[in-house]
Amino acid sequence: MIVNLLQTDEAPTLVEPRLVADPAAGVRCQLSIWAEDIDAVT
Repeated sequence: MIVNLLQTDEAPTLVEPRLVADPAAGVRCQLSIWAEDIDAVT
């Protein structure tokens, strides 16, 4: 298991073009999934 913790100000580069949720919105998280060949998955 890998746990990736990052600062909120770094999050926009990972989720763009989406927006990072405001802290008042409640729990915020991102799940990452690795694939050997993403073209084979899609």
